Amino acid sequence: MNRFAVVLGAIGLALCVMWVFPGLAYVSIASFGAPAAAFVLLGYGTWRLLKTRAPAFAEPFLIAFATPVLFVLATMVFSVPLLVTSIIGPVAIAELLRRWPHKARST
Repeated sequence: MNRFAVVLGAIGLALCVMWVFPGLAYVSIASFGAPAAAFVLLGYGTWRLLKTRAPAFAEPFLIAFATPVLFVLATMVFSVPLLVTSIIGPVAIAELLRRWPHKARST
């Protein structure tokens, strides 16, 4: 796939995320961050999958997904900081669990 298609796809993804995520973040005020956290976890999982299966698409996806999400969360951090924590918390926990050293079980 050529570079132009990757850039065009990243721009389209960023526009879609910028359209969907603010509404989810607003709805998340009443539901303790669950819809927005699920959306961010879905993006994190997609990025992890792309990183292993198609590394050429992982970085453009990360930039296109994370930039609008971080922009919206940065604007929310002063008004509802606990909501931002509840949205980012599951992703931080997932990353920490992924990096946790696993010991082989002896049976």
